Amino acid sequence: MKALKVLFAVSILTLSSLAMAEGGGDRVYGRMMQENQQAMEQYALKNGKAIPEVVHYEYGMNLDIQKVVSVTQANKTCSVAPSRMTY
Repeated sequence: MKALKVLFAVSILTLSSLAMAEGGGDRVYGRMMQENQQAMEQYALKNGKAIPEVVHYEYGMNLDIQKVVSVTQANKTCSVAPSRMTY
């Protein structure tokens, strides 16, 4: 009976380790950026405008921002993380 309980506990722990919600933050962020790019392209085509150019920020770059449209959600860890700002 004791061996059966141990086997049951081990199987529950093994199954719970397989139940991950998402495959990692980098994949989620990459998918989010790709969907955002596609949405911007579709919006531009639908409204007869030029497809916007994505410019990657470099330290010290002079930004001439009139209005911020959206910003990706902040990272909750204390590390460097990519972000996207649409303006």
